[in-house]
Amino acid sequence: MVFFIYMSYNYRHNYKEWSGKMLILVGPSATGKSAIVKCLQNTFKMEKFVTCTTRSPRVGEIDGVDYHFMTRDEFLNHLAEGDFIESVCYNNNFYGTLKSEVSDNKVVILEPDGVRNFYAQLSDLYSIFLNTSENVRIERMRMRGDSEESISMRVTSDRIIFDLDLLPEIDYVLDTSILSCEELAKIVYEKYKNAQNNSIKLKGDLS
Repeated sequence: MVFFIYMSYNYRHNYKEWSGKMLILVGPSATGKSAIVKCLQNTFKMEKFVTCTTRSPRVGEIDGVDYHFMTRDEFLNHLAEGDFIESVCYNNNFYGTLKSEVSDNKVVILEPDGVRNFYAQLSDLYSIFLNTSENVRIERMRMRGDSEESISMRVTSDRIIFDLDLLPEIDYVLDTSILSCEELAKIVYEKYKNAQNNSIKLKGDLS
């Protein structure tokens, strides 16, 4: 059974000194989110917003770089202290975004409810939905070693969770089925920088 539970709290962080734009990537499993983030880091020197999770590390993942890997008790302690902007339970694992990670020139991977909560609390955001055909995604999951049961669960839940019609906050939709990671990262970065520059110009005009 797949669990997807969204937990929202009214804890607020002081964001008044932060006036940049942060990039959000959202999309179903195996749409290339993590690979694009690595390209953004390596080529365009963006920083990754490191989220927290209770799931086990995959091969090659590093604590503090790919995720802050936590025990369930550690995660729940942070949750009780109000340290997260948003948190979810997805596929029986907790995920959360720490308030202390917020800054400009950062990219964060979020679930749809996380996107909504970020927009409810922050204004300077730019979001891109990564869209990939289901057949391509299934093949990618097989190539990375996911079990058939896990693939079936993810595909089924993603059809419901990642309904683009329910995400009016999204600024741009990008098909990641064919282009290389480098090509996709270039498109993402150009869209993000244009939005960032337009935001800076608008604030200058209003000041």
